[in-house]
Amino acid sequence: MTSAQKDNMTVLQTAYESYLRMDLTEHSGAWVAIFKDTVIAVGKGPKETYAKAIKIDKSGRFLLTKVTSKELQIL
Repeated sequence: MTSAQKDNMTVLQTAYESYLRMDLTEHSGAWVAIFKDTVIAVGKGPKETYAKAIKIDKSGRFLLTKVTSKELQIL
């Protein structure tokens, strides 16, 4: 694995760990893009959210996920 690949994995791992800790109830049902420990974009669908997020983080190294209600989250 190259250094750049390891860096990408670290950024995504950080975003995922942040996602697990975040209170995203205000975004329930929406799609979010998370870079490191910050929500950088919110949208109704993945394409809309990606388009917003890529303008903020041109590298594309962010986590894109749909926020479910607390009742649906099984970890």
